[in-house]
Amino acid sequence: MKDNGAGEIVAGPGHGSCSECALCLDVCPFHSDREAQIDEDVLGRECFGGIPGIRHIPEVGYWLACKEGYALPEGFRMSRSSGGIATWFLCRLLKEGVVQGVVCIVPNPDPGELFRFAILRTPSDVASASTSCYYPTSIAKMLRTVMREKQRVAITALPCVAKALRRAMRRIPSLRERVALIVGLTCGQQKSKSYTDLLVRLCGGDPARVRYVNFRKKEPGLPAKEYIFSWNTTGCRKDEEGSIGWTDGCANIWCQEHFKVNACNYCDDVFAELADVTFMDAWVSPWRDQPGGRNLIIVRRKQWAELLETGVRDGELELNDIGVDQVVESQRGVISDKRIHLGVRLWLASKRGQACIKKRVAPRKGSIHERLEARASLGRQQASRDVYRQLAGQKVTQAQYQAMVDKKCRKYEKARRALRWLTRLSARASRIKRLLGAGR
Repeated sequence: MKDNGAGEIVAGPGHGSCSECALCLDVCPFHSDREAQIDEDVLGRECFGGIPGIRHIPEVGYWLACKEGYALPEGFRMSRSSGGIATWFLCRLLKEGVVQGVVCIVPNPDPGELFRFAILRTPSDVASASTSCYYPTSIAKMLRTVMREKQRVAITALPCVAKALRRAMRRIPSLRERVALIVGLTCGQQKSKSYTDLLVRLCGGDPARVRYVNFRKKEPGLPAKEYIFSWNTTGCRKDEEGSIGWTDGCANIWCQEHFKVNACNYCDDVFAELADVTFMDAWVSPWRDQPGGRNLIIVRRKQWAELLETGVRDGELELNDIGVDQVVESQRGVISDKRIHLGVRLWLASKRGQACIKKRVAPRKGSIHERLEARASLGRQQASRDVYRQLAGQKVTQAQYQAMVDKKCRKYEKARRALRWLTRLSARASRIKRLLGAGR
């Protein structure tokens, strides 16, 4: 695995310990045509298709049960993203000896690599490391450690990593023996390193000095969606810190898809369909605006549903059964992007002569509106990269940065205005035609 120069990690021969075996290329969901036919539907059927009572719908893949709730132990909920149940679940796996290690992303006090994968051996290590990470990381080195050590592990994974793991497990028996379960996280998009650097700059900081960031710091009394990005330089000669709220700038940068990893434009998995259990935010009424945060959970194996129920009996979890439709509704926008608009992006890519891996969504031309929105989205992503390079380490305000991006995207806004004007004109002409027809 290697950095592509835009702050994104891509499959390919790296440096140092890379054996150049090309396995990363073969299992990568966005690279190998040789494995293209082994998609989430095929792998999901292999993993879960024979489980009694299992059901399947296209949006979430296989599911046995869907639940909603939060962790009750003090500190589990307020200091973690969502409701804290994912952290509780991983800690419980270790306490009960189901696994001897948890492979997950942890903070790393290195400005060039602020997060890394690690194997955590104790519940306290898991609890202290738990955090959301919108930052590119590679699991490749850690998998070599997993295969070398004869211990069972749980691996936390985004949808793309879960798919790569399942493909690798088909080919490497020792990896299949070591991985007891995959704990998935629902994903709408991942960001490049530039996203983190920009947020630090918007707070007046220097990314080269930062040692720690928290993407989703909670404030008591605020809705779960009103999280805060914070950073510090603890350990440097002069300690500094800063923060920026979701509504103070993070929201625009996130929702306009600035610094979105390009591979995410061609992903069709929302709910980590190949994970044994998937956790996500409860971004749906009536839980979305509640302080503290809550989890929605998709369970795909009975033993993990039973493990969650032990938490309820022990008074450590507040947990309720919900319908799969509520899970789907919580990610309606992401599903639309990955299952409807993806087809238009694939069609545009083919017109540009860009090679794309076959997905479960077929390329389609779409309407002129859809094509314009797809081009505008891709244009904003490129504009954010260009502006970041243009800034070249300068401090910048949110207003200055947004103005620079908007200037580069002006042609898309002009096209939108023209299209809106033509649409209104067409609608008016249609009304006049109907009135004239009715008067005859």
